[in-house]
Amino acid sequence: MNRTHFWHLVKGLVYVQVLAAVIIAGITFNPNRGLTQLFDCALALMKTLHTAYGLNLTTETAETVFSQSSIVLASPSPLVPPGVYGWLRVFFAGPEDMLFSHIQAMANVQGSKLDSISKSENNVDSPPQAVSNDESVNKEEAADLKGTKLAFYCTHNGESYRPDCGESRLEGEKGHVNLVAAALQAETAKRGFTSFHVKTVHDYPDFAASYAESRQTVRSLLEKHPDLAAIFDVHRDAYPQARPDSIEINGKSAARILIVVGTDERKPHPNWRKNAEFAQVIYEKGETMYPGLIKQVRFKAGTYNQEFHPHALLIEFGNDQNSLSEALYSAQLFADILYEVFKEGER
Repeated sequence: MNRTHFWHLVKGLVYVQVLAAVIIAGITFNPNRGLTQLFDCALALMKTLHTAYGLNLTTETAETVFSQSSIVLASPSPLVPPGVYGWLRVFFAGPEDMLFSHIQAMANVQGSKLDSISKSENNVDSPPQAVSNDESVNKEEAADLKGTKLAFYCTHNGESYRPDCGESRLEGEKGHVNLVAAALQAETAKRGFTSFHVKTVHDYPDFAASYAESRQTVRSLLEKHPDLAAIFDVHRDAYPQARPDSIEINGKSAARILIVVGTDERKPHPNWRKNAEFAQVIYEKGETMYPGLIKQVRFKAGTYNQEFHPHALLIEFGNDQNSLSEALYSAQLFADILYEVFKEGER
């Protein structure tokens, strides 16, 4: 055997051994062990946070944070079936989704409960008294809107305003956003709409299933009222902030509003452009009536259950540092905007 053939033989044997090692490693590698070790690290980190910040952490909460923040396990919505193909979900989860999930899980950690509820509970707080300006509503014109039906609900019922309750999110309780939704129902009804406030709790006990739960609410609404003119999912900005997002309107402080429109970036969403047009009409009317109240129309990947109706929007009223009174005042102003939008023919 000459020298050239000898070296080819040696390299071939090396390649075969490397290939065999890779195959053996692939067969014997247990990803669960690695994930378990990562989870243990995550739990240890969160226990450290518990000491530093006094957070009421449990193993279950730590697991939630880790599973929703891991690039391997993150999934904002089950776009592919679970099981053998479940790992494909990673391609549908962007960084903002993982960060959102992480912050939400941390926000869920809180102390005392005031009014524990179950997911299926339908009894709710009574709507607050409407506080609109009578001069802004012409009763004869308002009567023309009786056939215009609006619906309001909350996917994340626990969202609240820290200055009024000390927490940004109340797990297992109805947060302040429910009062904002109730105010929207009361204010729009006062302006002549036929309005509904769905009080079903969607984010407890499984926060990750919130949108799956509220999807059933949207479907039920449309089955009972197929002629709904618009559906609004009432939220508060999910990200913790250092200061309130407020604006002074007519001498009073109001929580600024963000309109969120889901797109078809991740899955089919035939209504998203119509939703976007509707949102733009509301935004432009808001700029005419109350400049700066509505911050913007923001487009995000995901449907947010807006695929079921051409006038379905997600509305955020302020952030966790705003007060409830600011949010309720914004609800009044938003009802004014809706009144003008629909009076001009957006039905």
